[in-house]
Amino acid sequence: MIKLFRNIRKTLLEKGKTINYLKYAIGEIVLVVIGILIALQINNWNQDQKIAEERIHYMNLLKADLVADQKKIEQLLKLWEQKYEELKDFREKVNTTETKNALVYLARYEIPSFFTSFDGFNTNTYQSMINTGKLYILERNFRDAIQAHSKEQLNVSIQHQKMSDHYWEAIRTYARKYTTPADFIFIKNEKLQDIIWENANYPNLLQDLNSWGTNKSNYYRNAIRDFSQILNQTNKILKDYYNY
Repeated sequence: MIKLFRNIRKTLLEKGKTINYLKYAIGEIVLVVIGILIALQINNWNQDQKIAEERIHYMNLLKADLVADQKKIEQLLKLWEQKYEELKDFREKVNTTETKNALVYLARYEIPSFFTSFDGFNTNTYQSMINTGKLYILERNFRDAIQAHSKEQLNVSIQHQKMSDHYWEAIRTYARKYTTPADFIFIKNEKLQDIIWENANYPNLLQDLNSWGTNKSNYYRNAIRDFSQILNQTNKILKDYYNY
């Protein structure tokens, strides 16, 4: 093709047809420009296709993370609500106790020592998109929703960790002085435990029990509230953008 164009130009110049040559040269330039524009359009189309495929890929990964969070939070909320009710029942027993022996029995044998914390949200996909600069490929509305959701998850995680720390400090203080019915305690011998409880200081026991119960109650109440909000937000994103 290039050889053909070269021959045409040579023939026109040899015959002295300058005007025709200029017309031909302009036409050739136009063809070259059109060819470049077509090539650019094809390249842009290929890039758009690649971005669209990446968008679908990351959308699917984000959906998997959201669904995993949804199931985890639903399970935790169910467990927390159950344990919170058990804690309130225990509080009622303590507050209606009239003798020291009855109080010791509750603190020693019936205190609800079970505790389940939260091990984090599924944010691997979102963090990977941040680190690799891929977040831009998401549609703007969805990107804004995911960013707001991630920010709220971070806030809840921070607050949850603070509440967990407060509770663990209270339980450590309690466990240093008294035994509990938990399976993990080292001394299970009843007679050895008697030594601890026979020498218990009752005003201190009440204070430690109050600190433990207050912190655990606050933990459950705040966790149920905050994670219910996160669950609602997660459900909304899945419904609005995935029809899930």
